[in-house]
Amino acid sequence: NSNIFPVWASLARDYLSVMGSSVSSERAFSHAGITISKRRNRLKADIVEAIQGMKCSLRHDLLFRVLPTSLDEPDFEATMED
Repeated sequence: NSNIFPVWASLARDYLSVMGSSVSSERAFSHAGITISKRRNRLKADIVEAIQGMKCSLRHDLLFRVLPTSLDEPDFEATMED
């Protein structure tokens, strides 16, 4: 099928490939092990997921960063009307 769909084949190889290393998954389990401790063993899955998301956002300085905008407010409203 890569002969018929060369662009899709290239995208599939880039984005659907399996990682050759388990470092990121081991790191995720390590961070989760810190969150879920003997004192916090009754946390529900959605709460653990939210805590992990917040910790990741804090670690990468994503929470309180002001993102640059490329559109002014009137331009944004005009774009949304189209």
